[in-house]
Amino acid sequence: MPVKLKRTYPALKLAKTPLIFVLAQVRMAPIANISDYLPKLQEKFRQENFPLLTKREFRVEDNSGKPTATKTDTKVQWEFINSTRTTSVLVDEESLTLEVTHYESGDVFLETLLKAINILKDIANPTIVSRIGLRYIDLIKPIEGLELKDLVKKQLRDDVLSSRGENIIHNWTVLKQTDSKTRLLVRYKEAKDGFALPSDLGPMISLKLKQNPIQTSCFGLLDTDHFNYEECPFDAEVIIDRACMLHDALDISFRDVVTEGALKAWE
Repeated sequence: MPVKLKRTYPALKLAKTPLIFVLAQVRMAPIANISDYLPKLQEKFRQENFPLLTKREFRVEDNSGKPTATKTDTKVQWEFINSTRTTSVLVDEESLTLEVTHYESGDVFLETLLKAINILKDIANPTIVSRIGLRYIDLIKPIEGLELKDLVKKQLRDDVLSSRGENIIHNWTVLKQTDSKTRLLVRYKEAKDGFALPSDLGPMISLKLKQNPIQTSCFGLLDTDHFNYEECPFDAEVIIDRACMLHDALDISFRDVVTEGALKAWE
């Protein structure tokens, strides 16, 4: 089923887009025996051009709000990766995540998410969604004689040196409430050089990136995360409708952050 986004503005067509990583995540009520469905999930994703499979194990600490009672669990996650290593679907007992490094359009991205949702629904039958989120990461670098100050709007750039270290020039975060159960988190930082991915994502990304995340000159990193935590049934139409709403607000937020000169330079 094709996805047609409802947009406030026409889609941007940026041949030199700064967008380097996108993810969508659907959190759900736990399926403790999710591993039992792995053979069927792998076969179905393999048929949909996700032939590669990796298994991740990492520790998760849970103190349940009690500092003296920290508990460490091992979380297992399976990643189904396409043949070009540019798109993957991650599944664990509590979530489904779509990751993309070579982004075509919002419509194509959400069509892929819809496909993954339907596969998981048909095989494991999740019942309740607790959170839906979209996250976009842009690596902004000087281009065509334009510096970062020409690409990112002035109100986002703080001239006070961050206390995190001399390498960080600007560091800005804002959390907005877009409705009663939806939040928009926008983070922006500039650095003289260094690792140009968020610290919580960088070590986990197994896909091929369009640009080297190790930067040797000044760059800006825009990290925009829009999420809704209103509980709903695990229904493909409901999830995609909410994802479309989240996407439109992300598009508006991006236009609010960058300048008209930046959009023209990236065309």
